[in-house]
Amino acid sequence: MNKYINMFRKNVFLVIVIFFCVFIGYGLYSYFLKDYILKINKTYVSENEFLLYYNEQKRVFEEIGGLDIWKTDFDGVPAKEIAKNNTISSIIIVKIANSKAKDLGVTLSDAEVKYFKSEAKILKEKIEKLYNKKFSIKLCENFIKENLIEGKVYNNITGSFVVDEKDFSKYLEQYKEKNEKSLYKINLDYIFVKNNTKFDAKAKAEEIIKNVTLKTNFEDYKMENIEVKTNFNLQNSSFEANVQDKVYNLTEKSVSNLIESRDGFYIFKINSKYPLSEENIKEESKIEYISLKKEEIYKNQIEIWISNSKIKKNNKILTNI
Repeated sequence: MNKYINMFRKNVFLVIVIFFCVFIGYGLYSYFLKDYILKINKTYVSENEFLLYYNEQKRVFEEIGGLDIWKTDFDGVPAKEIAKNNTISSIIIVKIANSKAKDLGVTLSDAEVKYFKSEAKILKEKIEKLYNKKFSIKLCENFIKENLIEGKVYNNITGSFVVDEKDFSKYLEQYKEKNEKSLYKINLDYIFVKNNTKFDAKAKAEEIIKNVTLKTNFEDYKMENIEVKTNFNLQNSSFEANVQDKVYNLTEKSVSNLIESRDGFYIFKINSKYPLSEENIKEESKIEYISLKKEEIYKNQIEIWISNSKIKKNNKILTNI
């Protein structure tokens, strides 16, 4: 009799243990099911982590097309949806690259660790203000750390690239045709009225531009939230893409109209503008050529890694972002 009672007790205990395991497992599963946006192999990406990457994509989009880009469709697809898709691609690349870092011998230096811990505090403050919600310092640290590692994985994969001079010569001719408007050396002054909480940046910029002529000393307008640069030599990517394109269209000895950017309003004065030398064009085009070729090498490697990975999206949360 005691034998059967003991067996019964053991079975009841086993059932209770199994029940609690299932209950806890279901609870954890439900938590991740509700909270994650992406699952890359065994790594879950939360909504807050997604927003860190999404904010970077928004910045890139606005630098290219200004704030009006969010009103634009590309072949029928809203800019916001493209930004989301780009965010997903960016996260996948970073996570996959980080998963391969150890095998490649990629690590961070003490200085880089110190850097990401310091930058994470700044990021946390900015992102919480932007989305009006809490982000953990650990999440912000991990975001910067993993992007640093991904950059080092990129260098590891592409570091052995050597320029094919014959192929570059073909690219140089295409570069000249494509960038005809920007193959100039431009010296300029500018006033940049930053968006801020102390005054209306657009109204202030409109007030300033009424009094600006070629003889105006831009330094006279320098104050808090108004940045001024004089005798500035334009470089590639000195400004957001949509701003830079407008600067290239300005003529020598002219003052621009008000040019809106993501973070404020520019007024430019073009002091001088003349064509770049053949040597300068070659140097600039070679930088772009090398960058594109390395991107191609890296993309091919990433695609191989991704093909051997399991990736799942939580469309329910993605739709609401």
